[in-house]
Amino acid sequence: MACFSSCQQQDYYSAMAEKIEEQMGDELEKYDNIVIFPGSGCTGCITEAENFFSTNIHNERIKFILTFITSRKGMAMRLGKENIAKENVLIDDKNIFYLVNHKEKIYPTVAFIENGKITKVQRL
Repeated sequence: MACFSSCQQQDYYSAMAEKIEEQMGDELEKYDNIVIFPGSGCTGCITEAENFFSTNIHNERIKFILTFITSRKGMAMRLGKENIAKENVLIDDKNIFYLVNHKEKIYPTVAFIENGKITKVQRL
């Protein structure tokens, strides 16, 4: 990305798309969606994301990335210990997917994938 003196910070959704592609590489071929949600942030949004998780956890074409987890035990209680151990769940202990320089980081996000490439990223 070329940047000049008046360059604005990259928008959150573009930055997230780059981060997902960088971290997941060829693994993207296995999924239709990547859902990222922080363990804390917008309370109503997190509750909605947790409901989405519970409803869709058995869909192996959706990869769930749980980031910025304040309590692993609390998360296991809310989402189910067996659910967070599934292959389509990644617990981001290093907060790689929690983009601290963006205010949108507190909202659950979904990336849409076609043929191993991200086509769109938006709030869940």
